[in-house]
Amino acid sequence: ESHGLSQLAKLIADPGRAIMLTVLLDGRARTATELSLDAGITPQTASSHLKQLLSYHLLKVIKQGRHRYYQLAGPAVAELLETLLNFSQKSTPIKPLGTADVALRYARSCYDHLAGNIAVQLLSQLQYVGYINLETPEKMTAKGHQFFRSLGIDTKSLLLKKRPFIRPCLDWSERRYHIAGCLGQAIFEHGLSEQWFVREQHSRAIKITQHGKNQLMNYFNIDADNHNV
Repeated sequence: ESHGLSQLAKLIADPGRAIMLTVLLDGRARTATELSLDAGITPQTASSHLKQLLSYHLLKVIKQGRHRYYQLAGPAVAELLETLLNFSQKSTPIKPLGTADVALRYARSCYDHLAGNIAVQLLSQLQYVGYINLETPEKMTAKGHQFFRSLGIDTKSLLLKKRPFIRPCLDWSERRYHIAGCLGQAIFEHGLSEQWFVREQHSRAIKITQHGKNQLMNYFNIDADNHNV
């Protein structure tokens, strides 16, 4: 077991592979060429890295015709990477935030759910109004189910899935929890489909539209223009 752990740690520790994995945290699939450009390595090196990541089941391949796209193997891999990011942030000296850092800390995708300042506020508000109680086995109250039904999210069907309904995910930039699991995915997908959120190109950053800001205030009492990162 210890040998397997050391091999996995060695695999992720390589800078090129670490960048490729971090890029894929946005949940989108990419070609080997795209990943090589993201990591600043040659296509041959990227191909070698991808084979190793596939062998440890950290990635999966999606084939479309002659094209092959690479994606994280699933939520468990994303959770592992987010946990490692938490530890890396603690050990990294504090430095002034650049524009890209600020955008990521404000709102970003964490594989299939929302992370960052806005996501942390979202969980905080849902707890404050009594829709979510993480101290109970159910984690969601009756009025919480009613609220999400009014939003168009069928929480009862989410409960039937094998994946955890609500999983607190420690946010690496905020050091507080946001919502992962089936509910986190459902909220994120709802926000994307309703144009509350828009993915930024070539980044995990998520833009909150003006419509999204209005809806976050209406439904969750979140002032998306007033945040500290």
